[in-house]
Amino acid sequence: MMLQFLSKYSHWLLLILVFGSLAVSFFSGRYDAASLIFGVIGVLGVGYLVYRIEADRKKKRVRS
Repeated sequence: MMLQFLSKYSHWLLLILVFGSLAVSFFSGRYDAASLIFGVIGVLGVGYLVYRIEADRKKKRVRS
């Protein structure tokens, strides 16, 4: 059951983890401009992957 959950929602959990780590480093007040830029790039990259995975899953459901 847990493996099914992880296989179905792992991309969302990764997005939450990356965004959470960016938010913690931002609100702790100890960040550099480069780390903030790379953090935003990371969130955008993972967000794009989540979008593509969900779009592909929607296509598969429509075909079936």
